[in-house]
Amino acid sequence: MPLLTVSNLTKLYGPDQILDSVGFQLERGEHTALVGSNGSGKSTLLRILAGIEPFDGGQVSLARNVIVTYVSQHAEFETSHTLWDALLENFAPAIQAQARMRVIEAQMASGETEELRKEYRRVSVIAEHGGFDYESRIERVLTGLELDRDQWRRPVSQLSGGQKTRANLARALLTESDLLLLDEPTNHLDIAAIEWLEKYLIGQRQAFIVVAHDRYFLQSVSKRTLELSRGRIEDYPASYVGFLKLRQERRQRSIEQYERQQEHIAATEEFVRRFGAGQRSKEAKGRQKRLDRVERLERPAEERKLRLRLEKSRRSGDTILRLTRLAAGYGSHVVVQGPDELVVPHGARVAIVGPNGSGKTTLARTLIGELPPVSGRFSWAPGSSPSYYAQSTSTVFSADETVLQAFEDRFAVGEETARTYLGRFLFAGEEVLKIVGDLSGGEQSRLALAALLYSHPNVMLLDEPTNHLDIAAREALEQALGDFGGSLVLISHDRFLIDRLATEIWSIENGRIAIYDGGWADFAAGRYRRNLEYSRAAPQSPRAAIEANGSPAAAPVPLSTDPSELQLPPSRDPSDVVAELGATQTFLAQLLKRGETAAATASVEQLASEIEQYGSFYQELARLTDELIKTRTE
Repeated sequence: MPLLTVSNLTKLYGPDQILDSVGFQLERGEHTALVGSNGSGKSTLLRILAGIEPFDGGQVSLARNVIVTYVSQHAEFETSHTLWDALLENFAPAIQAQARMRVIEAQMASGETEELRKEYRRVSVIAEHGGFDYESRIERVLTGLELDRDQWRRPVSQLSGGQKTRANLARALLTESDLLLLDEPTNHLDIAAIEWLEKYLIGQRQAFIVVAHDRYFLQSVSKRTLELSRGRIEDYPASYVGFLKLRQERRQRSIEQYERQQEHIAATEEFVRRFGAGQRSKEAKGRQKRLDRVERLERPAEERKLRLRLEKSRRSGDTILRLTRLAAGYGSHVVVQGPDELVVPHGARVAIVGPNGSGKTTLARTLIGELPPVSGRFSWAPGSSPSYYAQSTSTVFSADETVLQAFEDRFAVGEETARTYLGRFLFAGEEVLKIVGDLSGGEQSRLALAALLYSHPNVMLLDEPTNHLDIAAREALEQALGDFGGSLVLISHDRFLIDRLATEIWSIENGRIAIYDGGWADFAAGRYRRNLEYSRAAPQSPRAAIEANGSPAAAPVPLSTDPSELQLPPSRDPSDVVAELGATQTFLAQLLKRGETAAATASVEQLASEIEQYGSFYQELARLTDELIKTRTE
């Protein structure tokens, strides 16, 4: 029996139908992504599945004794306990059973009885089910989600909104459940925490449905994709990249079927018009009757999309920006220290990455002139006109004005010009009359982007520009920025965006800027190479590698990106095989992108052969490797 069955599910908000005859099934252990535009009803559907929100028609059925855990995208973690004690509540039965075991053991030391032995066996099952390692499991999750140790003993009520959101996610991950419903779990996570969460979820046996706009994340954790569009669900048996391909194929087939039917209808109607009253009238009437019985296909609808187009920017010289021993921070406190000399050429696409709180925004605000340097200096090229997109977009326009008024006042343009331009950012018709202060996060982001791009900059500093944007909007932004002829300095946790746009990465590491050429895949390759010495110095057993990292693909052993270095040694330690699979999984796409298919194939196929030598423990790893080989041929 399926874990979850949804049949003809309908949901209305007033006159608006959010869900229209939605139906699908979910099997045990199935890892599924739920995608769709902002406002399509993804969060509503998750709340219905969690039993939190009522629905107007249809049925939601769970298998017997199924436990569902739901994680909202907003912080919903209120307790008077400390964070540590709140998470211990997940293991209360096991903790109580273990305490009872110690009491029974002391009693049995004075003499065993059948009653004591029976009770000991009973509580042992409860204790083992919860695990004797619950403290290390809590530590692992809190550390992975970057909740510092000084926060563990702090009351949850004293945590920030972002910390509460991560704490709530930690509680859900530690809850024993059969089905996990995750609504934007990557919110408030930096790249390191997102990667940890990916590895954790990949290694889970429980089923989950996850809503996220992080495409790298969706590709990593899901094997199936449900798309919610115009109230209906389309089911795709593929992770995110495969889903994109399948969706395009289905759409093309739907368009062709619609056009063929339209041609048939037009030809039949023309025949009936010409011969309806003549010698062939009987035949014409027969054709008309058959045509009347035809179920008319609807033309495949186009989703509304951002239509971003950047005007050609004026060139400002070969060098756009120069940093000389720049230290960024507050007062005399240095947060980020740059190198002795750093030159950014015209047309460069710089991505700034680093943990939350490492100083990425501080550096950007210094470069834009909002903060004075602590020491050192920087200079923009003459003729450059840098524009800044702040992470907080709520201060771009007055909260009391309408979108239309705000734009007209800001740029001194007429209503027709403003409406036409704003329409490209999905503010059409009555939407331009919305009050700025009432806009959603996604609408705020789109309005801020509209203002930024209208000024025709030749340099853009963008601080998390994809926050609150759905996947379609992110793709439109990527396309526009990819066509931009000026220079970019980009802060983002969106690895798809970084990999598509960046020509250089500034990684803030221990308060200093480290420079790496290329995009995200190149940066990740370098990161794995830098971990080589560590991984060789402290090898792990296969089981330890899996348990410590959440999945076999997690161990940080590098795979060279030089095709001549991709051949594996003839004899390998099993733990190296586990680790190498993770590296192979990470870099296969990069090698194929560069056209190095032979090198990628040799590496993966040799790794698959080695895995088979180690027996049943590696069967799952062999399956994953086979999937990578299939990816090569797609």
